Amino acid sequence: MRGLTVLLVASMVAATASAQTLDRIVAVVGTRPILASQIEEEMVQQQAQGQTLPTDSAGLAAMRRQVLDRLIELEILVQQAERDTSIKVTDQEVLDQVEQTYQNVRKQFTAENDFRDQIRQARFGSVEEWRRWLADEQRRQLYAQRLIETQRQKGKLRPIPPTDAQMREFWEQNKEQQPKRPRRYRSVRS
Repeated sequence: MRGLTVLLVASMVAATASAQTLDRIVAVVGTRPILASQIEEEMVQQQAQGQTLPTDSAGLAAMRRQVLDRLIELEILVQQAERDTSIKVTDQEVLDQVEQTYQNVRKQFTAENDFRDQIRQARFGSVEEWRRWLADEQRRQLYAQRLIETQRQKGKLRPIPPTDAQMREFWEQNKEQQPKRPRRYRSVRS
């Protein structure tokens, strides 16, 4: 009887712990984790910009993988830029971009309450929490952009040609969007 009680309590604790899982780490770059929620946020942003999301599970998994790859690449750039002492991002630059983004988003809402509700729906506790998150994202984007600019100027940034496997994968994912070629007809000589 005691063993059954322990088993029930353990299963309830495990169920409670899994029900409280808010996010999960899908990759770690250096010391910074990349969360599953970041991938979902990127996909929602792409959808908001007019990109259609795949409806099948395989297509969604492939898209999540592409987004994860982009987030990993961005994080590598950011960490490299932060180590480079010649690359500077000032607090004022970040604050200016945050303020511009804030104003652009705020203009979309006629009432302050609607704006705050939208911020809460985006899982931010307050406008200030959203602004802090936005500042971090803006700083990271600026670092990555500056690193790319610096490497271009130094001639260190050259395009890397895709592998055959990457080309095939891209083709398979996008073949539906390719324009159809007209049929070729051969003239038959008599």
